[in-house]
Amino acid sequence: MFTHICVNFTGNKVHAELVRGMARIDERHSHVFVPCKSRSLFGRNDPGLPNVTITYFYVPAFLRYFQLLKIGYSFLYILILCRRRGIDLRAKPILAHTFWSDGVLAYLIDKVYRCGYVLTVRSTDVNVFFRYGYHLRSIMRAVGAAARAIVSPNAAYIAHARRLAWLRLDNRKLHFIPNPIPDWWYESIRDPGLAQQARNGLQGCFVGEFSANKNIRSVVQACQALRQAGLAVRLACVGGTAQQLEQAVGISPLPDWIEAKGRIHDRRALAAVYRQSRFLVVPSFRETFGMVYLEALSQGCIIIYSRGQAVDGIFDDPDIQYRVDPHSVTDIRAAMADAVQSGCRIDPQRSEELLDRFKVPAVVATYRAFAQKDGGQR
Repeated sequence: MFTHICVNFTGNKVHAELVRGMARIDERHSHVFVPCKSRSLFGRNDPGLPNVTITYFYVPAFLRYFQLLKIGYSFLYILILCRRRGIDLRAKPILAHTFWSDGVLAYLIDKVYRCGYVLTVRSTDVNVFFRYGYHLRSIMRAVGAAARAIVSPNAAYIAHARRLAWLRLDNRKLHFIPNPIPDWWYESIRDPGLAQQARNGLQGCFVGEFSANKNIRSVVQACQALRQAGLAVRLACVGGTAQQLEQAVGISPLPDWIEAKGRIHDRRALAAVYRQSRFLVVPSFRETFGMVYLEALSQGCIIIYSRGQAVDGIFDDPDIQYRVDPHSVTDIRAAMADAVQSGCRIDPQRSEELLDRFKVPAVVATYRAFAQKDGGQR
């Protein structure tokens, strides 16, 4: 279906999930090129499929400060590698998993092989390259103009791209395509074993890195404010150790109403945390999509996320979601209070209805249209 270029492949499993879904439906061999800043990343997130070859290659870290040199280095590496291995870049269009870092490579390869390409707008594009890359704007205009389609798993990012007059994008090329939810989460909705988990109406959960971007400190401060106001909320935190959580939030030792559950790799164990919680709160400052929100909805959990980020603009039902200003502890606190006091119950049928369009076949079918020779706007 596509040849993939994905600089973030080693950092986020969602890319591998999309590649896996496409490979399952289109049995032709696919190649994924992954520029890496460290050789220690080689092999990470490889789905291990017989009809997918993941090629990791090292790009010197200092080249991040010289974007055009970095692009030139990666472009030449891919061309030389393909000629040595007999890889036909004309056989499939390219799916560039970011607008800038992957998209410029796709643009240059298309100039040589006329294979066509699809661009993806992600957080780094919106918050870094679109915002600060003034000297790169003429290149980004050319890259956008030559693309078959420009997609994003974030509806707000598509709206943002439309508003950028300097980018001069053809609005007909812009499309929202969500990331696919792994089959396991959809199938777990009616799991009888998980259904035995008792939900604590006063418990929220946080799932993600204990980092500044994920905004865990504000979440804890909001919980503290609710407890001081008499609402005895609890918080289960998945993503690191108690020591890491203490460092992130500036509290030591942690109070008994905060539980650090470490990193949970077992899906059933993570699903149990969602089932035990009333809401998931991850008010990231920057979030392209955030699979945790879909995971939480699959287990009947209300979601709290940042305005303009993540899944903002995707769901119509106001009862299952709260949008917040990530800079406002007051806003986060109010959303958590509303979630706890809400009468909303997300039953299995409602979860299936909410997540049906995120199933792998539905998402891949949308991409398939842009993989056709006459797909998209040229």
